[in-house]
Amino acid sequence: ALFLLPILVGWIALECWAAKVPNLYSVQRERFKAACARCDTIVIGSSSALYDIEPELVPGSVFNFAAPGETLYENDRKFAKVVSSLPNLKRAIVQIHYASFFFRLAGGPEEWRQYCYYQEWGIPPIHWSDRIDCRMWSRVALRTPRYYLNGLADAVWKWMRHGKFQAPNSE
Repeated sequence: ALFLLPILVGWIALECWAAKVPNLYSVQRERFKAACARCDTIVIGSSSALYDIEPELVPGSVFNFAAPGETLYENDRKFAKVVSSLPNLKRAIVQIHYASFFFRLAGGPEEWRQYCYYQEWGIPPIHWSDRIDCRMWSRVALRTPRYYLNGLADAVWKWMRHGKFQAPNSE
């Protein structure tokens, strides 16, 4: 217990610090909160909408709500969460790229984004198996490369089985 206590305190301190570090999703959420009362047009979609639609060139008060790697699932869930806070909404520009019909965050190279959506917007991953991942609730685990987490798990498992610490393979 004395050995684990400093590790636990350190982990909690890292979690508190990581919660204060802004990311794309938290910055977008805060900007949206500041702009939602006057917004009459919202842009929804993935990176194509984020980078290709310039709000200053669209008439009215426009908020670009798109994000890189955002699938139709995240588009729908995010918009459903915020539509009630848009009293002046008159139009929505929804960008759907042809790849959006086939792309899923789960199992892909950017699957970490689904955990960001949960942490910042409360949107759970589609698959139930992804909902038990520690990245759902831990910002430190989300920001730690998966290689190191797997290496740590392997080292602990080997220690438990053999009674001695062995560094993970660096292949």
